[in-house]
Amino acid sequence: MTINGINYLLLERRGCEYFANETPDTINNYRLVTVEAIPGKDGNNYALELGKVDKHATRYFNKRTGAPLKKPVIEITQPHALHIRTQFENENGSWANLELEKELCQMPFDYSQKDILQAVNYISSEHYDAIKFVEKLPIMDAHANFTPARIMHDYAKTARRECYTDAYGTTLLNLYTGTYKYMAYSINSGKASLLLERI
Repeated sequence: MTINGINYLLLERRGCEYFANETPDTINNYRLVTVEAIPGKDGNNYALELGKVDKHATRYFNKRTGAPLKKPVIEITQPHALHIRTQFENENGSWANLELEKELCQMPFDYSQKDILQAVNYISSEHYDAIKFVEKLPIMDAHANFTPARIMHDYAKTARRECYTDAYGTTLLNLYTGTYKYMAYSINSGKASLLLERI
């Protein structure tokens, strides 16, 4: 989504936030998914799921002497690495691009905003400049009159979440992944949704 000349990669936080004893990073959530289809350089439109993983390798020799080990040792080669799952659809069904996933796994991407952008730009025919974390709320009746604030308040009541207005008159919604404000709405094929931006 392009806003003021900046093309944003929209990501939804589908996992839980990190626990208190974990080292914070620029993500602080276990699982992210793309909100819009990513146009691949190979012609496929991808839905991506992103997460963190520790990359491992098996060592068969002693580091000091070079002698063979009786029992191989599994070591972490890259902690906090980026793991990407791909999905695309064609006339034959829904598929993963396993070759692309393997290729990405061999690259030294970390689970960080900077490396996520680099990895997605490696896949995509469209260039993304920055990331926005968003949440999508469904609008039940696309033809009814509504305001973003009302949709947010209704959702908060149903989901038992806090929705309030700040000192500047902005409606804010507290979700388990953070605090969100209204960003945009879309109506496609009779289906409407509200897009909220994490602040």
